[in-house]
Amino acid sequence: MQIRSLVRAATAATIFGLVAPTGARAQTIWDFAQMSGSTGDHGASESFFKAGLGTILVTASPGYDVYSKGFGLSYPNAEKGLGLCKLGSSGSSGEDEGIRTTSTIITVCSFESNSPNSRSDFEIGWSSWTGYLTVDLTQLLVGVDPRSMLLSSLQSTYGYGSDSYKVYTSTSSSCGSPTWGSALTGGGDANSYASLSLLSTINCIKIVPNNGDYLLESITTDGAGVRTDTTVPEPASMTLLATGLVGMMAAARRRRNRK
Repeated sequence: MQIRSLVRAATAATIFGLVAPTGARAQTIWDFAQMSGSTGDHGASESFFKAGLGTILVTASPGYDVYSKGFGLSYPNAEKGLGLCKLGSSGSSGEDEGIRTTSTIITVCSFESNSPNSRSDFEIGWSSWTGYLTVDLTQLLVGVDPRSMLLSSLQSTYGYGSDSYKVYTSTSSSCGSPTWGSALTGGGDANSYASLSLLSTINCIKIVPNNGDYLLESITTDGAGVRTDTTVPEPASMTLLATGLVGMMAAARRRRNRK
């Protein structure tokens, strides 16, 4: 019993700060609108954090804010996700990105209806607008990988034609000035969604206007973050542990020899 407990202690010291092997990689859905905590303007960028997985940072292009739509709705929902709010004076013309006034008194998003269809729902919309969202995955922990992205509100029943998305991805280590790959484009399914597979090496995503308007609803990751302890045993402590182990094993041998 004494030797087995020593072996357990030695094993624990050997794997200190590492993660034990795991089975199948668990998948996690990042429901951005729900994680934002409220519908409305969330400023130039919004950080989404999950314990043990890390952080996903969503940033609006200059002149826009991140707008969260559909907080409290069940997941998935065709009118739930992240869109844009356009910065500018209340007299500016705007449509799906809405208008956020520059007044020091009014600090939340407001909007003006505009054609077609008098819609104003703060989405990523219309090729005549330049606003876009950038998704930064570089703050996910080691061992957590992106797997898919869900876009919503991709309707196909409006007079201007079907909504369609345009997405760029990058494997650059920084999302400040990444090298973007070719654009991915397409439309929604019968339920107004588009699910795009993501390579585990993707670090940055750029979601831009195409035709119509749409939302970023979620990203799915798999895996768990690698745990690293900040406290590392000092060399002297490890030496004492090794010396103690050797001494106790020698004492055990002497007792056996006497028998």
